[in-house]
Amino acid sequence: MRHFTIFNKNAGSFSSRETHKINEVLHSNLRCLEGKLVITPNISFLEEVLEEFRTYTPDILGIGGGDGTAAQILTSVEKHWGAIPNLIAPYALGTMNNWVTPFGLSDGLVDKVKKAMGIGETKPLTLARYIAECTQEGRNLSTESMGLLDLNGEKGFNFGLGLVPKLVWSYYGKSIAQYQRLEGELMQTTPDRYKQKYEYIFSEKTMLNDMIEIVTNGKGDLLKKTGFVTAIIMGAKGIVYSLRFNSPENAFYREPIHGKIYIDGKKIELAEQPLNIYCAMYEQASLGLPWLTLCPSPEARSYAKKMQVIITFGEPLDVVRQIPHLFRGKKWGNNIYYSASELEIVLDKPGIAQLDAEYKLSNRFVLKYDTTLNFIAPFRDSKEKGPNER
Repeated sequence: MRHFTIFNKNAGSFSSRETHKINEVLHSNLRCLEGKLVITPNISFLEEVLEEFRTYTPDILGIGGGDGTAAQILTSVEKHWGAIPNLIAPYALGTMNNWVTPFGLSDGLVDKVKKAMGIGETKPLTLARYIAECTQEGRNLSTESMGLLDLNGEKGFNFGLGLVPKLVWSYYGKSIAQYQRLEGELMQTTPDRYKQKYEYIFSEKTMLNDMIEIVTNGKGDLLKKTGFVTAIIMGAKGIVYSLRFNSPENAFYREPIHGKIYIDGKKIELAEQPLNIYCAMYEQASLGLPWLTLCPSPEARSYAKKMQVIITFGEPLDVVRQIPHLFRGKKWGNNIYYSASELEIVLDKPGIAQLDAEYKLSNRFVLKYDTTLNFIAPFRDSKEKGPNER
């Protein structure tokens, strides 16, 4: 069996020590498992490596990083290789690792501390050991299936428009003024310059960025590597600001989405403009807080070749009040739920959305079910699968 494994050096929980151990484990018996582990510092290098190995044809594609890394690698692999390998080995190395949560492989705070201190067995290392042992012993690898989204030609697993991108923006330590300035810039420029405008504004540091840097560095590398302080400050900030009634922050977070929505080609008629549109191929999501994992899309893997679309109405406070439902994976009244193969959103003005925590800018977003991937899942019994996985 052959693997091709790609680790993002800039991922939030990347560890050179852990990567070295994983490399040793994967290459401990080359007669049974051969392959390459590549560490990529940027997208340009990733593109070059994939082009160089375009005829390599591995059985297993290993991905080391968070949500954004997984989306970028899958997009680039299909672009350069024409197809994605049959098996995916998901190594949780990011700050946000929602994409591996369905398989019990999300690292959480304990794993982040282990990586930072170089102690114990982390889940990425356990995954590598499981792959090596199964191939050496001739055992089948346990897998679980999950669908992949296509957004305007890019791959991913979850999409948000409206409230979600704003909360993620705050999570990254960016200000409301920066977000609103980006909205204004997008209205005054052409689509080919959207990315340039975004990168310029997003690269600007704020006082909150500096404070987080001081807090984390002041306690050494440990907190910086775990990303825990950042997650707490940003998550709390977004929630508190959204609840301050009649404040500029509350007005910002409660702005509705203006545009047209189509589900599987049919226009959806709504009585009011929605607060948020969320689409996912998995059930659970968090902002990097291991104890605050919610289940906003409980039926995401219930139907074959479908994604779950949730359209939310009301106020941010209504969302907070429903957190107990979200913990339990229950539907709640301010949402409309769809299982769909395609979602199209045509906005009245250029919009800011997120695909796996990476920002996407357009006035038209077309999401489609793309394909189903098989993820190596050592902690899951192969019999315990949803209807779309059988």
